[in-house]
Order: sequence, then structure tokens, then C-alpha cells
Amino acid sequence: DTFDGDIVYGISSQFDYSKVNGNTVMIVGSGAFAVENVRTCVEFEAKKVYMVCRRKTISMPRLVSWLINQSYDALSAKLTLEAMSPMYDLIGVDQWSYYGVQANESRTTVTIKQKSRFGIGDVYFLGVACGFCEHIVDDTKRVSGNTIHLVSGRRLDNVSHILKLLGFNGEFEN
Repeated sequence: DTFDGDIVYGISSQFDYSKVNGNTVMIVGSGAFAVENVRTCVEFEAKKVYMVCRRKTISMPRLVSWLINQSYDALSAKLTLEAMSPMYDLIGVDQWSYYGVQANESRTTVTIKQKSRFGIGDVYFLGVACGFCEHIVDDTKRVSGNTIHLVSGRRLDNVSHILKLLGFNGEFEN
């Protein structure tokens, strides 16, 4: 009741994205829908996007997605992660450190297992690289006014919209 903005699901056209123009948005989640919503917020000229999640899931650069889809044989997880390197290097993140990546020390045996689909799109990477999008591992403690108070003690000020992107099947206890 104290948040002075929209709190909505960012799926199924339930939100008028023209409202984000010039405003700051918080996206709750890190999966495919969240990555798509970063792109949509860019298209509608949001001022800033915060992606807040409990743990980051791997996002996939568009070129790697094309490589996988055009390949006759399945690409190995090792080759997939290596092909992602240019975009992850751009944002200063080691894709091998994600919770969904399980590899031996020499990275010759690799498995990717995460609970979310890969978000596919270069706008996410460019947004993070340019400072337009900040991907934060934390959780919301409470909201007030146009402020998000995170469990870590950090505050996200001047947030006008919260978009909940937690997948197709919501966990109702949340």
C-alpha cells in the first residue's frame, strides 16, 4: 500500500510499457522473461532498470542462440560457455561462476543445469555494459514511497514500477 507506483506481472500484456518512459524500473527475476523485459524497457525508453534476483541465471547472447539453433549436432556446454565469453567479458562477469554451471577444475567436463530458461538477447548485455541495467543479487525487504529496501541494506530510490517476472508457474507462497 505504501509503494507509489505499479507492481505488476510483466507478462501477457498486463502492463502498459509506455509508462516506463523516463522512469526507473525494478525487475524481479533473472530468467528469460526478465531479460525480455529489459529489452522492452529499453524500447520504451526507461531511465534505469534494476534486475533484482536471489541468484543469477545465465543469459545467452543472440549469436550463441543462433549457433545452437543452426547446428546439426548439439553443442557441448563447454563450447556454449566459451562462445558466450565476448558478451560476458563486456560486462565483467565470469559465466563459469553461475550456480547452474558445474565443471571440473580444468573445465573439460561441463554441465549447465538451472531452473530457468536462458534469457536470449544482446540488449541485456549492452544495457549492463552501459550502466542502464544493473543486475543485483539480493532480495526485497520492503518497499516505501518509490523506494525499494533490499535485505542487504541497499536502497533503490525513485523506482516507479516493479515488474514481477518469476516464470509461467508462480510460487504462491511468495
